[in-house]
Amino acid sequence: MSFQKTEEHIKHIVKIVDFFKTGKGTINKMDNHSDYQNSNYTPEDILGQIKYAAEQALKELNRD
Repeated sequence: MSFQKTEEHIKHIVKIVDFFKTGKGTINKMDNHSDYQNSNYTPEDILGQIKYAAEQALKELNRD
C-alpha cells in the first residue's frame, strides 16, 4: 500500500472541490458541453474525475 499515492489521489479530490467552491470553475448545467479552456465543466465530467480519483485511492489502500 502506498500512502503517498493514496494521499495524492485524495488531495486531487480536494483540489477539484476547492476549484469550484472558490469560483474558479463553472459547472455547466445547461448542456453536456465542457469547455476546459474557460473552466466550464459538466456535472458528469466533474463526478467522473472525482470517482476516478477515489477509485485510485481505494486501490492503493487495498494493495498488499
